[in-house]
Amino acid sequence: IVGDREVVYVGDRTGNMYSGSVMSLGAPVDLEAGANDPVLDVRIDPRNSHRAFAIDHNSVFMTLDKGQSWLDVTDNLLTKTFQQDPTRLHSLEFITGDVDDAIVIGTDKGAYFTLTTPLIPTLLLPTPAPVWTEVGANLLPNVAVVALDFNVEDRVLVASTLGRGAYLINADTVITSP
Repeated sequence: IVGDREVVYVGDRTGNMYSGSVMSLGAPVDLEAGANDPVLDVRIDPRNSHRAFAIDHNSVFMTLDKGQSWLDVTDNLLTKTFQQDPTRLHSLEFITGDVDDAIVIGTDKGAYFTLTTPLIPTLLLPTPAPVWTEVGANLLPNVAVVALDFNVEDRVLVASTLGRGAYLINADTVITSP
């Protein structure tokens, strides 16, 4: 369960997302029709609770309308980054920035981010076009990143790995990376 006083998001193990207020959740929305993958992580944009992100083992989703509909924004994250090796997504974090925000995805083979502005559909570009970039290519080992946490006050992203420890990464370097 993730939320604030206005909006709450709840994902279940069959891939359904529920949203609404603390007092009343709406009808479920199936993120991937028939996939039955569990919702692993959900993050709300702290500046706009109508916008949230969710992941299952294979996809990244975004809502701009308080969970009434969800758009798959995975794009080429799995194919570009991992080519023929199968991978799974494990964790999700939202990083606020001065100019743009970012979402970070922990995978079997490190962590990857995209800025959030290219994910917002426009009349000229109705389909989101994320650009996935490796986080801390020289700082983070190529192992599973099973948990991510962003500390707003210290502007630090903590990445917990499977068997290789936890890493502190300056979040501002993530957002300003090309």
